[in-house]
Amino acid sequence: MMNTIKLLICAVLSFAGLSLASVANAHDHDHFRFGINLGFPLGYPAPYYAAPYYPAPYYPEPYYRPAVPVYVQPQTVIVQPPVPSQVVYQYYCAPTGAYYPTVPTCSQPWMKVLPDGSQVN
Repeated sequence: MMNTIKLLICAVLSFAGLSLASVANAHDHDHFRFGINLGFPLGYPAPYYAAPYYPAPYYPEPYYRPAVPVYVQPQTVIVQPPVPSQVVYQYYCAPTGAYYPTVPTCSQPWMKVLPDGSQVN
């Protein structure tokens, strides 16, 4: 008996829900349906209306004025000769016939000599 009452209450509630859903569908046109499918169709499905297709609007390509050619004259490169490194002189003592690091003092003035042996004035 208790099961029969429960089944009856479920049936009444389902029917009330279905009837309210169909009334709401009639007024709002929301295309909402509620139902129970038992494996076979009991009615026709709601019609489906696809959104209309609108092609993309046509926009002509923008006109770009051609760029003005730019001529660049290559820069003149001036190559300077390398700065000579500081010349290292050797000091020669004529009376002894030797150079400065070997002879610490000389009786005459030292002669400035380039590394290749030529004398500097």
